[in-house]
Formats: sequence, structure tokens, C-alpha cells
Amino acid sequence: MDRRKLQRIGLCAGILAITLALGFFLLHLTWGIVYREDARKLGILAAEFPENEAAITAVFNGKTAESSSDPALSSPQALSEGLRLFDKYGYTLNDSIHSGPIGTYALAGALIVTGTAAVTILYLIRSAAESKASRTKIERLEEELQNSRRRFELTERILRQEEQNTKSLVTDISHQLKTPLASLKMSYELADSPDLTYEEQKEFAQKEREEVSKLESLLGVFSQLTRLETGMIELHPENASLKETLSRAVGSVYMKAFEKGIDLSVEEFSDVLIPHDPRWTAEVFLNVLDNAVKYSPSGSAVVIRVTELTSYMMIEITDQGIGVPSSEIQNIFKRFYRGNAPEVKHAEGSGVGLYLARRILEQQGGTICVKPNPGGGSCFVLTLPK
Repeated sequence: MDRRKLQRIGLCAGILAITLALGFFLLHLTWGIVYREDARKLGILAAEFPENEAAITAVFNGKTAESSSDPALSSPQALSEGLRLFDKYGYTLNDSIHSGPIGTYALAGALIVTGTAAVTILYLIRSAAESKASRTKIERLEEELQNSRRRFELTERILRQEEQNTKSLVTDISHQLKTPLASLKMSYELADSPDLTYEEQKEFAQKEREEVSKLESLLGVFSQLTRLETGMIELHPENASLKETLSRAVGSVYMKAFEKGIDLSVEEFSDVLIPHDPRWTAEVFLNVLDNAVKYSPSGSAVVIRVTELTSYMMIEITDQGIGVPSSEIQNIFKRFYRGNAPEVKHAEGSGVGLYLARRILEQQGGTICVKPNPGGGSCFVLTLPK
């Protein structure tokens, strides 16, 4: 029980005690007034009828025998006779009240009791209202505290996750950079050897240029990745043409497919305007198409098919390449993951393209998955909400 509640209970108990004390005090005064008024009336009657002094005194003291043989002395008949005489001579209750100070004391007692009761009731009502308001305020503060605690815990989890992601990202980037840097360092060291022929020096110089090109490509990918991980890449969806976004991606990879002798085609479909970020969505299509061309043999085909569903647009990109083993389907969309096939090991790449594609699509409410192509190769299925 809180301190304020104890104070209210103590105050109410004090008011009640004071009221009872005043009531008993006024009652005692009233009894004294009645006693003195009876004495005054007894004195008047005794002076008028001295021969009946003892009988009159007995009546005032209430010591007359209820069992008296005289019917006139029994209480009911005496009361009835007294009321008849009052009525006969015009003596009313008001005359009895105003005949002495008893009425004043009775009125004062009634006012005190009524006032005290009113004050107590008002105080209790006000205390109840204050108590209810206090409880409401406490409940609201507790709710706000709970919300703040939940927000703090959520923020703490997010910060810890971001810290873990950053550590993992730095570790992964360091690992990815080690191979080209080690190769480049070895090429420089060997190129300084005086025993190398001119042709061997040219070969090492070419190797160095290739490794530098790989480093530049990796740094570009890492720049995109870190910007996406830290929230620096902001997507700006707009109602844009899906066909134009696809055309931008196809145009970027078309020459690479042409040089490799791969037929890159888009099945005809009705263009639609859907909310998406054209730049980054084109980057998604480009990453998937680039992998399809990279891991498909010459003379094969890469086909893009667009299907309009109730709530989504579905884009299927099929190839006739090496395919994705079922054991790796759950891993190819992870950061820096590369397959175990020899073609993947020998091809250039960072294992980031499909990871970026998944993140960009998911931030726009879309999805990406892969399944085997019935004719061999892979079929990547991408969706974007309409």
C-alpha cells in the first residue's frame, strides 16, 4: 500500500472520529437540557399542586407502576390522554422544540453531521478520481517503459547484427582480396628476375594486368556490397516500364553473349508499368544474365520469359549451362558463395552477384529462386509485385 493511500485512510478515520466525538458531545448537552427542562416543569407543577408532589415527581422519573390497578396510570392510556390534552389546548411539536435551546442544539448537531458527511464523501470522491488518474498515468508510463524497453532491445539486436555483419563482411573481403594480391605479388617478384626472357617478362606483365583488373572488379563489387549492407543504397521505386528495364540489362550483356555464340532472346510480352527501381532492378537482371552467359557453352541459348500473374510479374531466365546441383541451391544466394564445379572455379567472379540480386528484390517485395531447366541448365525465377 502506497503512502498517499495510507494518508487518505488516516484522514478519513480522523474526520470520522471527530464527527463521533462532536455527536456524543451534543447528545450529552441535549440530555442535560432535557433534564433541566423536566426539572423546571416539575418545579412549576409542585408549586401548583404541593399535595401531589411525590406523585408528580414519580411521573417525571418514570417510576409509576405499569401494572397499576388504575387504568389511567398505564403508559398507553396516559400517552393518549396527554396527546388529547396537547391537541385540546393547541400545544404542538414545534412548541416543544422552540420552548428551549434543545432545538438549536439539535439543528447544530444535524448541520455538523451533515457537513462532515458531505466533506468526507467529496474527499473520498476526489481521492478516488485522483487514484484512478494516478493508476491510469502509472499504467501509461509502464506501457511507455515497456515500449521503450522493446525498442531498445530491438535496436540493440539490430546493432549487434550489423556489427556481426560488418565483421563478417570485412573478413570475407579480406579473404577475397588475398588471392589476387598474392598472385600479383608473385608476378612482380618473378618479373624482377634477370633470368627471364623477353617473352616471359611479357607474360608476367600480362598476368599482372589481369590481376589488377580482377582487383578493380572486386573493389567495384565490394563498394556496391558495403553500400547495400550499410543502407547507403536507397531504392527509389517508381511506376516504370518492365520491358525497358529488361532491355537495359539485355543490352549490357548482349555483346558478351554474341562473342560467345550464345543466342540471347526475350519472348514477346505485353509491357506493364510496375513499381520498381529501374536502375537497381536492371542490375538484378544483369547479374543473372551474366551468370547464364558465363556458364553456358557456345551455341546454346538463354531465353527470357515474362508472365503476368494476379499480383506479381514473373520473369524466368533459362539457360543450357552447367546447372546448379541440388546440394547448392540453398547456398548460391549467400554472400561470396561460389559453386564447386570446375567451370565455376576457373571463371572470374566474386560470388556476390546473386546475393545482391536477392537483397535488391526482397527490398522491393520480390523474390528469386532457381530450379533445374528440363532441357538442361538452370531456370532462375524472379518476381516483382504489381
